[in-house]
Amino acid sequence: MIKGLYNTFLIGKKNIRSSYDWGQEIKTLGDLKSLTESASPLVSPDTSKSDFLVRHKHLTWAKYACLMALIFSATKIFGVQPVYGTISASLAAFIFTVTYVQMAYKSWVCQYIWANWDKRAKLRKPRFGKFVSNILRNPILFFAYKLD
Repeated sequence: MIKGLYNTFLIGKKNIRSSYDWGQEIKTLGDLKSLTESASPLVSPDTSKSDFLVRHKHLTWAKYACLMALIFSATKIFGVQPVYGTISASLAAFIFTVTYVQMAYKSWVCQYIWANWDKRAKLRKPRFGKFVSNILRNPILFFAYKLD
C-alpha cells in the first residue's frame, strides 16, 4: 500500500511543471499583445464618403430600433404579469441595453473617423473607456445621429 502511494506521488510529481519557466508564458503574452494591435485600418482607403454615410445611416436606424425595443421591454418589466414574464422582460431589457451601448460606441467611432477622414487608413480604434468618459462629459453624444 505504501509503495502504491509512493508511485502515485511520483507520477504526480512528474506532471508538475516548474513555476520558474516563463519562456512559453512570455511568448503567449507577446502573441496576445499583437492580437490587440490590429493591422487592418478601421475603414478601407477606397471607401467613399457617400458609402460611409449610407453605412452610418443603417447603423443609426438599427441603433434606434434597438432603443425602441429596449423601451418596450423596460415598460413590460413593471406591468402586471407572472414572475417569469418579469424575468424575461428584465433579461430582454438588459440584452437591448448592452446592444444599444455597443451600437452607440460604433456610432461614436464613426464620428471619430468622419472627423479624421483624410487619415482614416492610419487611425486606431479608440478605447471604450474614452467613449465612456466622453459620454459622462456630454450625455447627448449617446443619442447622436448625424456625422458632424
